[in-house]
Amino acid sequence: MDGIFMLKGPAIKQGASIAGAAITDLAPTILYLMGLTIPDDMDGTVLKDIFTDDYLKNNPIEYYTPSEVTEEKSEMPISKEEEEIKQRLKNLGYF
Repeated sequence: MDGIFMLKGPAIKQGASIAGAAITDLAPTILYLMGLTIPDDMDGTVLKDIFTDDYLKNNPIEYYTPSEVTEEKSEMPISKEEEEIKQRLKNLGYF
């Protein structure tokens, strides 16, 4: 149940330690570090204590609702290759 999590970089506090972190905290923390928004239904939280104050100030943590993205994606055009895959899946009964 114990593990090791290490980060290094300009956004990370040197010598910072994390108490009570869970494995579910890794995904939102990594998404945040990559500059991506985090699904608001994702388990875990961003491990704010490992980031420098300047990084947190200049990079606010942003969340989104996955259903909003689904609606946006449905309006995006799909490639011919994607259309063929979709048709194959439809023929198999997935759509």
